[in-house]
Amino acid sequence: MNKVRILHVIGQLRRGGCESQLLGLCQRMDKDRYELSICWYVCMDEELGDEFARAGVRTFFFDKFSMPIWTFFRRLRGVVKEVRPDIVHTWMYSANFWGRWAALTCSVPHLVASERNVIWQSGRIERLSERLLAGRTLRLANSQAIAQSLEKHFCLPVERTRVVYNAVSLPAVDREEARRSVRQELALPADNKLVLMVGRLMWPKNYAMFVRTAGRVCGQRGDVVFLAAGTGPDESDLRAQVESAALAQRVRFLGFRADVPRLLAAADVFCFTSLSEGFPNAVLEAMFTGLPVVCTSFPSMSELLTDCEQAILVPLDDDAAMASQIVALLDDPDRCRRMGASAQAYVRSRYIWDRTVASMEAVYGELTQSGQ
Repeated sequence: MNKVRILHVIGQLRRGGCESQLLGLCQRMDKDRYELSICWYVCMDEELGDEFARAGVRTFFFDKFSMPIWTFFRRLRGVVKEVRPDIVHTWMYSANFWGRWAALTCSVPHLVASERNVIWQSGRIERLSERLLAGRTLRLANSQAIAQSLEKHFCLPVERTRVVYNAVSLPAVDREEARRSVRQELALPADNKLVLMVGRLMWPKNYAMFVRTAGRVCGQRGDVVFLAAGTGPDESDLRAQVESAALAQRVRFLGFRADVPRLLAAADVFCFTSLSEGFPNAVLEAMFTGLPVVCTSFPSMSELLTDCEQAILVPLDDDAAMASQIVALLDDPDRCRRMGASAQAYVRSRYIWDRTVASMEAVYGELTQSGQ
């Protein structure tokens, strides 16, 4: 049986939520049935290209910004012609535009486009492109909230967008050892409480709310330290905010961390202040670990939960409400344990890789078998 050739096109391969989901998918797909390639065209720090190669994925990279736009498009078409894919699967805004047009002009029979972020605005060119490509594209989203934003901005009916939820899996970590070693690394007392957030230091994560929340919590308890794991363009502004609030010893910026599972195991509470998410991988990982979560109530987070005991939601940008809930959790260790256990059981039963891979392989199978 001939393998189905799939070319994934994505703008960048930094260690982000979408990129990690794509890597997990490629690592787990049946290599006896699928021949996988990936093309990206923006160079970033902390890239995952080598990990895709180790997963048996053929990789292509060229720098979009080192050449005129028409040369870039010709190079992209060259990759498509070399791979000769049965399916081109594009990921996120830039690739959904350029990748699909490259595929269409090379007569690729099947197009799949994944949207991973809520769309805030769209221009005339994007709307025209979507209208022209809609009949040729199977649209994917990782939440109903994104499917609804596609309908709002591009008039793509919600029922025609396939929703495939994210999956999560983390290595086992000795919790007691992690708690001891992380506090030792940060020169903190063994009994200090740690409140952790993981994510890029940029909009829409709203780390300004994270800092304000820290100020409120630390004003009530002297044993709490807030940790931010991630890098991003807002870091200098956030450090200035921390200095201005005299929180330098109580809010720590950890930078890029390859040991996020260890940090999750060491923390007491996970907080997440984002204004919007396609589907929050960082929150899923915290719940998978068994951490109690306090999170802003953006649409896909409300979609994720089925029970108020799985996590606590607070209004967007409401640092007073978030601080109050964090203090209440820290004051009630038994509730922390119950909430963490409930979250862990829920995520480990629902957001699993076997289900996500099966859903994606079903999508690919429907396309290639139906000839649509």
